[in-house]
Amino acid sequence: MRPAWVASTPAVRLQPNEWFELACVLAFAAPQFLEQKDKLIDQAMEMVRRAVQTGFTNRQRLLEEPKLEPVRNHPAFAELIKAIPQPNEVEK
Repeated sequence: MRPAWVASTPAVRLQPNEWFELACVLAFAAPQFLEQKDKLIDQAMEMVRRAVQTGFTNRQRLLEEPKLEPVRNHPAFAELIKAIPQPNEVEK
């Protein structure tokens, strides 16, 4: 699911860490907006997905960042984490 602001913005080009930071903001805000909590968590998950798609590879940060706690229960989160190579899996 694409957030409306992304769908209506032509060619949003952010760096992986910027997508990650957006995910943190949305996930952190989610519990404070009960009526929109699920929507915000879905949007935060989409930002995590975009971070990974654009090159974010810090699995540990995704797993430990306190602001992402609401996203970690999202059904797609575990699969996305599995798709990121661990440091010893990356070919040199």
